[in-house]
Amino acid sequence: MVIGLFQSAADAALCLDNLAEADFGPQTVSLVMKTRQEVEAIADVSGPWSDLSVDKLPAKLVGFGLSPEDVAEYEQGVLAGGVFIAISAGEAEDAAAEMLRDARARAIRQIKSV
Repeated sequence: MVIGLFQSAADAALCLDNLAEADFGPQTVSLVMKTRQEVEAIADVSGPWSDLSVDKLPAKLVGFGLSPEDVAEYEQGVLAGGVFIAISAGEAEDAAAEMLRDARARAIRQIKSV
């Protein structure tokens, strides 16, 4: 799983286009924004974290072993209008992480379940 945070929906939308062109299907991508309506406005995604709300994001990230400081960065980023992204990339994690970097995501991490 590759995760990251975009400052704006426009940056996230650009990355989503690039991910789709690289054959990362909607079932591999999850977004978390302040509201579900905001997510639906920029993407039709159905990844494994797609139903996750911003208030449930911290517990999910702690479950993956992230520190409280790292978790707070993602949560505060979303609450400030950013977009959290999670990509189930399998063997293509490095490529997904590079695409996030190219689209100006921050706090990019490759995480494994614990």
